[in-house]
Amino acid sequence: MAQVVNTGFADSSGGIRLGNEHLVLGAQLDLYRNAGPSKGSQIPDLVSSASVNQWSVNLAFLDLRYRSERLRSRLMPAFGTYMDRNYAPAEPRLLEASLGFKPWSRYDLWIDAGLLGSPFTNESPLSRDQPTYTRSLSAEFVPYFLSGVRIGYTWGPKLSTFAYWVNGWQQAVDRVPGQALIAQVEYRPLSKLLINVNLFHGREQHSSLRNTITLESITGQRTLLDAYAIFRASSKSLLTSSFYRGWQNGNIWTQGNLIVEHSLNSQWSANLRFEILEDLHGVVLPIINPGGSGTMQGYSGGLKFKALDNLFLRSEFRYLQKGRSNATRETWPYWTLSASISL
Repeated sequence: MAQVVNTGFADSSGGIRLGNEHLVLGAQLDLYRNAGPSKGSQIPDLVSSASVNQWSVNLAFLDLRYRSERLRSRLMPAFGTYMDRNYAPAEPRLLEASLGFKPWSRYDLWIDAGLLGSPFTNESPLSRDQPTYTRSLSAEFVPYFLSGVRIGYTWGPKLSTFAYWVNGWQQAVDRVPGQALIAQVEYRPLSKLLINVNLFHGREQHSSLRNTITLESITGQRTLLDAYAIFRASSKSLLTSSFYRGWQNGNIWTQGNLIVEHSLNSQWSANLRFEILEDLHGVVLPIINPGGSGTMQGYSGGLKFKALDNLFLRSEFRYLQKGRSNATRETWPYWTLSASISL
């Protein structure tokens, strides 16, 4: 059985060659419809597939990749509701735009710069590569992308390490003065098991604390320790779990999830997910109303049908709850139908 794939990053194995062994073009379109009792047009607090009671494109992109022995590049322009909700007006509508260089042919060390994919949690924005269609709370409240420089070294088939120097917490343009540092370790003790650990440190805005005079967001040093594991128990079963804990301005927040996927046959698979995010002071999950809660939890279950090698149809039910007391509790049960097609 081949090495388990790290679903925390955009897959780079697909696409068609453009008359050159170094140049590959990929593409994906992700269409969805959420049905639920929400009176609004969007599910609050989420960025991925968040529109309600309408057909929407969550993410459509082109993926142009170049790779030679010592040079690589990736350009991924995109649009959709995910891009609209996850990018500030001044930020480019790109999933990734990077250029990498390998200084020495004898060492597996790469230096990549530009807009980079984020190493945090076990999910990327690309639904086709994930066990569940919707993104977990874990991925929704960490950076999906980073802007800066990454140095990575592969020590062997089991261990790779990376260091990032970036603008900050998902900032294509540096909106909070000061840079951030990230360390990443990817360890594969077995071909069917991957363990990834990430550490973030930088100055960031608190999502809920504001200066009482200027009403501007209060900033502070943010530290996040993130770890996840992906275990391919057999050719039919996948188990993955993510956990992180963060600190800022004397506040702490934590997250955990567990996702199981099992193939029923060559075309059908089923999945279950349980998740919780506890951010009592609203560091990353904004608390807008006084007395509001920074706790979210939920579960989901879904079916995935492989109609063709590059076409997936899905049905998923998800239940989210924000708050625990009867006075502040909000619930969002919704059903999702989706289709993803790719090259």
